[in-house]
Amino acid sequence: SVKVDASADPIEVVASKGKYKDEATGETVIMGSDDELSVVLEDSLTEKAAPVTPITTQVRDRVIAQIQAGNITMSQFSSAKEAALEEVAQAYGTDKTAIMAIPSKPESPGASSSNEAKGAYLLATFSQYLKDKNLSPANGVNPFAALREISKDLKNDGKLDGKDSGTPVSSTFSSLCTGWSAGMNSASENLKTNDKTQGFKDFDKTN
Repeated sequence: SVKVDASADPIEVVASKGKYKDEATGETVIMGSDDELSVVLEDSLTEKAAPVTPITTQVRDRVIAQIQAGNITMSQFSSAKEAALEEVAQAYGTDKTAIMAIPSKPESPGASSSNEAKGAYLLATFSQYLKDKNLSPANGVNPFAALREISKDLKNDGKLDGKDSGTPVSSTFSSLCTGWSAGMNSASENLKTNDKTQGFKDFDKTN
């Protein structure tokens, strides 16, 4: 948890210089100096519970890109964040409430119908997708590098097509974006047979 001064203005919560266990490989990922996770909130007037994940970071990047481009003003922040949540949720084939839920523990995610379990499942599926593409920590690849390239693709138009404002993203990660939908669907099935993610072996993503 983190304490901040009460404010009616939007705030950003950033996590950096930590470490975590990669779901699909079991590898410990140590965050580098340029690695961060973030979530943006409409205000800090009341106590809030919010996740700080790769997916909320993509939402943040989409909103910030629109502000920097002059497409929205700070007074439009709340509606822009909701729109970004919808776009990212669509990309992940889920509901925005799952993105903004505190993820449950991947080893025991709980009922498939809960938003907390869905949040954990999304993160594990993303991790599995990187593993399937040989772009995981086990392959010596920094997952934050993949996250940055995916965000470059998504942030300007809300779509994953392998391009950042018409310019192709890094060739190392372009196939992640262009094959996103099919790749994530495949990863969701591979997750169930991965001995590192057995908490999801009976997970029903249709709930």
